[in-house]
Amino acid sequence: MATLDQTIETGYGEIFHRSLITGQFIFFTDDGDGIMMFYRNDPERKPLGGYGAEELLIGLILKGDWSWASEDMIYNIQCILEAGSDQGDP
Repeated sequence: MATLDQTIETGYGEIFHRSLITGQFIFFTDDGDGIMMFYRNDPERKPLGGYGAEELLIGLILKGDWSWASEDMIYNIQCILEAGSDQGDP
């Protein structure tokens, strides 16, 4: 099962690393701006990709609704939260 792996390699040679886990989702990101997500309790369900996954990921970060993040993702979370506070967002 791909969602148990730390790394996923696509058929195009792209490499995604597990980055964030929430109660419902597991997110994988690449070294660029690629995002893949899987439903934690239904890994066979087709994942969102691209903008849908990005919007969901940012929303969950802003809500603080996550239980684990990689070191790289923690840095990204800090940047997102700082950018939000600079704009007066909660």
